[in-house]
Amino acid sequence: MKKTITALMITAAFLAGCGSDENISEAPKNNEITVVTETDAAPAATEAPVAEEPAADEPATEEPAAEEPVVEDIPEEAAAAAPEQLSETEKGSERSAGKPKAIVWLGDSLTQGSLGDEDDNLANAPYVRLSKKVSVPVEGYGFYGHNTHDIFWMYRDETQKGQEIDPDKVYIFWVGSCDWCPDEGPNANTAPVISQIDNFLAQNGGVNNYIVIGTTSRWRLGDLYVPINNDLAAHYGSHYMDCINLINRYGYSEDNTHLSQASYDAIADAVCDKLKALGYI
Repeated sequence: MKKTITALMITAAFLAGCGSDENISEAPKNNEITVVTETDAAPAATEAPVAEEPAADEPATEEPAAEEPVVEDIPEEAAAAAPEQLSETEKGSERSAGKPKAIVWLGDSLTQGSLGDEDDNLANAPYVRLSKKVSVPVEGYGFYGHNTHDIFWMYRDETQKGQEIDPDKVYIFWVGSCDWCPDEGPNANTAPVISQIDNFLAQNGGVNNYIVIGTTSRWRLGDLYVPINNDLAAHYGSHYMDCINLINRYGYSEDNTHLSQASYDAIADAVCDKLKALGYI
């Protein structure tokens, strides 16, 4: 089966550890990409020829029994590590069964899967890995170095991404890193971030299907991640997903701000499990 990865849009977000709070009045200079990964449609089945019945005075000949297919054993580790590949036929069947139109992963440089430099790891972003494991399209928008307000603005503004908020899609929010680590120093004020997310969710009749991923324990934020994540968990309940244990296990990149590839992969897998637990896929 052939897999095609079409680059559409993802953004620059999260400046090596914290973002700028300045207002954006004109289009940013960084180019963003959105990636929607799909597998090619399965070939249509060919119609089997109809066998002629033997004449009445001729004995029917028996067809030899078909041989049992040989199934190779796959090591457990390899099976667990390989992302599930789904055909377009399977994806269409899932969508017709009431699954979401698409999954949108919105955030900063962590959503990009950045290892420390802007746009340096887009092919291995966590939403790319997720797209190989689910039966609907996945759209990734990572805005390097931007706070929550500007991430949502750039996603919707017609001069930027020009995307409509669609209640038929599932939204994954991994935002706030640049709000809690601004240039003037880290803080633990969650109210502005929660307000921005809630405002987003209230648009166009209301978005009910979403996940909010907690912040990290990177060096600039220190122990302030604890009250921040407690606030997010209390406000969003079952929609909240913590990532601290996974990061503690798989670590950071060399700048101790962005994550290691193993951490991004583990978080993408955890998001997939969360989507299933919430009944979205």
